[in-house]
Amino acid sequence: MYGKIKFVIKRDNACEDFDISRLQLSINKIIKSTNEYDEDDSSIDSVSRRLSFTVVNVLSNYIDEDGGINIDQIYDSVADRLFDIGYHHTGKSYLKTRYENIISEKDKEILLLRNKLKESQ
Repeated sequence: MYGKIKFVIKRDNACEDFDISRLQLSINKIIKSTNEYDEDDSSIDSVSRRLSFTVVNVLSNYIDEDGGINIDQIYDSVADRLFDIGYHHTGKSYLKTRYENIISEKDKEILLLRNKLKESQ
């Protein structure tokens, strides 16, 4: 548990233990994928670590009474922090990936519903 965050509430309302290393890995991957890395930064790892702790600090204001935080609040905070530190291309790429994932999840839900409808006929 980092800060007061105990768990993440996913879009399907499932809960998963919060793991800051997953957040750091996500930020690390997106920075590497955009090549927006600044040589003045000591390393991509240190940028992602710093950003992760900043996100956790910001999110501490939005945790529910049980210690949960919504996944979309995490995504929003990461994108905001990327823009704040001048990683605009990375922030846009992060948001694009997020929305593509949401669309993919919705497509899967629609497909499941179609299959259930076919089976019931």
